[in-house]
Amino acid sequence: MFNTEYYLCRRDKSQFTSLDLFYFEHNPPVNSQWALMIQRVLTVHSFIFFLDKANRLIPGGTRHFARLLPEGRGSIDPEGLLAQTEPHLNFTSEEERLGQRFLEETGLRQDERFVCLIVRDSAYKNSIHPAVDWSYHDYRDSHIDTYRCAACALAEQGYWVFRMGKAVQDPFQANHPRIIDYAKSDDRNDFLDIWLVTHCEFAITTGTGLDEVCTVFRRKYVHVNQIPVGGTRSFTPSLVTFKQLRWKSSGVPLSLREQIATGSIYALHKSAYDNLGIEIVDNTPEEILEAVLEFEALRTGSYDETREDMELQARFWAILGEWAAFGKYHNSIQATVSPSFLRKTHPWFLA
Repeated sequence: MFNTEYYLCRRDKSQFTSLDLFYFEHNPPVNSQWALMIQRVLTVHSFIFFLDKANRLIPGGTRHFARLLPEGRGSIDPEGLLAQTEPHLNFTSEEERLGQRFLEETGLRQDERFVCLIVRDSAYKNSIHPAVDWSYHDYRDSHIDTYRCAACALAEQGYWVFRMGKAVQDPFQANHPRIIDYAKSDDRNDFLDIWLVTHCEFAITTGTGLDEVCTVFRRKYVHVNQIPVGGTRSFTPSLVTFKQLRWKSSGVPLSLREQIATGSIYALHKSAYDNLGIEIVDNTPEEILEAVLEFEALRTGSYDETREDMELQARFWAILGEWAAFGKYHNSIQATVSPSFLRKTHPWFLA
């Protein structure tokens, strides 16, 4: 999702005029609405797959291969192109009417706002590729129940909260009329998955494919249970708080510098943590609540930032800057680390 938007931003800024042809690598695409919107701005057809294969057989043919992202780089925006451009994808007027009708039928008035809650678990990956062992990714999961306090706090402030997800494990049992377990409802569909995220006031996420829609449409979000620290999407105007790493042998948490030294700063496989003797601790419901309320205050301009907050923020980025690969991933920093997280953990985390 991000890759397409980044390509379009790069094309705008470079003003190149080549005719680029595309095909979907995965067929069917993971989201039919997203595929439809992409085809409104790019030339996409299945037969282009065969043109691509033929082109790769021709000497020098790789010169004609249009990469959505520069080779060897993940879904990041170190140049800050998204901040310099407007979103390229859009909804039709009929699609907008369908989305608004859903909100009305759910019970939202026109002046009411909503938040999307996007919590990763293993259900989605297991549902689309059941033969693959995805357990190496389980360290990124968290339990939906730990988000209840934050969702209820937002609902009490007047927000509606939609729990998102194409396939999720457990129901979201929050006893509040403005909290909707949309992911487990009969209303869930590919169109609303995209439309709701693009129209929410903000999102709470743990790092999934769906939160890339926030990035593409320049929607702000709070990212809790982020892991690894080095993978933070710092080019987005988000607030982030991290899972804790600690030594299995002693229970002592790792500092940021220890994460850099051990390589766990960018460990992407569960076995990497196991081999290092590191265990992973999720954010508590209280930590999630604190981060969400901080983000709401920062977003609305009601947060009173202290000198200590500014000093700890600068110290975090300075220490992370000691990581050899820092410049590859963090050239355009717009993210904020949760002030409450840094105030609570800085004696050991920023040591």
